[in-house]
Amino acid sequence: MFSGLGTLEILALSRNPISFISPRTFAAMYSLRQLDLNKVKLVHVGPGAFDGLVSLKSLNLNDNTLTQLPDRLFAGLRSLYKVYTPVTRLHSTVL
Repeated sequence: MFSGLGTLEILALSRNPISFISPRTFAAMYSLRQLDLNKVKLVHVGPGAFDGLVSLKSLNLNDNTLTQLPDRLFAGLRSLYKVYTPVTRLHSTVL
């Protein structure tokens, strides 16, 4: 989906209607540091959706209708240090 954007560092998709993120959607974006998925009406995040984001430092999932996240969703995201999630609604062991 995002092929050819390997050097992109910031991707702001907030307020775009995205209800589902498939596995490896962002895999080709190895330089991405910030991913903003705030208020995108996100309902489901597939396992491995963020695989390949080795440079990701900040991920915003706030203001969505997520109720759970796949186990080990953030495994492999070694640079990640900020995650904004709707914690009050989530039912998972990933946080």
